[in-house]
Amino acid sequence: MALENKLGLTSSADLAREEERISKKKALELFESGALDKLVPGKK
Repeated sequence: MALENKLGLTSSADLAREEERISKKKALELFESGALDKLVPGKK
């Protein structure tokens, strides 16, 4: 089965690793920017 993704990856394992890398990078950016300090717990 061919995977459809913007990264052009064809292996589900490769895609999972890349998704994890991107998610961790974005989380670090949120943490370092201080954006998380502005959020109220329990609010959307």
